[in-house]
Amino acid sequence: MDLETSLDRIKQIFDPITLIPESPLILKFLLNSIKGLKDPQYIKSHDLLLEKIDANDPEHDSRQNPVLLVPGYFENPKIYYNLLDNLREHEIKHAYWVEGYPFKSIKENSDILSGIIDDILNKLKIEKCSLIGHSLGGPIVFKTAMEFPDKINKCIALGSPFNGTEAADKAYEILNKFLGESGIKSLEDRGYSLAPLREMFSGNDILKGLKLNEDVDYYSIFSENDYIVLPWHSSVINGANNINVNKHLGLNNIGHIRMVYKKRIREVVSEILDNSIDKERFIN
Repeated sequence: MDLETSLDRIKQIFDPITLIPESPLILKFLLNSIKGLKDPQYIKSHDLLLEKIDANDPEHDSRQNPVLLVPGYFENPKIYYNLLDNLREHEIKHAYWVEGYPFKSIKENSDILSGIIDDILNKLKIEKCSLIGHSLGGPIVFKTAMEFPDKINKCIALGSPFNGTEAADKAYEILNKFLGESGIKSLEDRGYSLAPLREMFSGNDILKGLKLNEDVDYYSIFSENDYIVLPWHSSVINGANNINVNKHLGLNNIGHIRMVYKKRIREVVSEILDNSIDKERFIN
């Protein structure tokens, strides 16, 4: 990495104008990460989610695709509280968050998600749903849409490292330094798989294998000030509508977590889902 590139990375990671307003969200994320260490292989039932879905609800619109929101690496799905409010303001009635599993691979998370999709579509008697994923949730929902394009209408990623991120390489390097390969193996033998972290390495083959099909409407929304997706243009993926919030929305200093909280970004997501978005404005 040359000096100019190194300086760009440092500026992207340690920009105080981005980090200071984001610091409370970072602390909340770290607390939830600790909670995520419990029962690494436990898969939660989605029965309670299905109980919330009432196909006979008078407000139910059989022409409207349900929306599932998938969290990122170690994220609590409650990060989507504000986004859910926006979706309901746009008359999107059936929108629900689901669990993410930080010790399961992208493929394993996608398989779990596809089972939830089948149950929801069967209950609502609808053919397709739409998916939203933040961070690692983006590759998970894109992979699901690639494998089951007949079941997915729109697929939206927020701050996702589709070409990997140097932050994952560095995090693994630090773990390896403190634990060693034997320590990492011991963790994985106890169910704490680091497969998802390795899958986010720069240039990982799993991510490079995400070849989007034309049957699904894909969106990747990202920020040039994202301190986790390094470099930021790792979020650009061929075949998707790539929306740079700095360039297209005039939003600067939006970090990794605020991608989900910023009202203007939430509005764009809602406009994508209710078909009121003007995609022409995002063409480079």
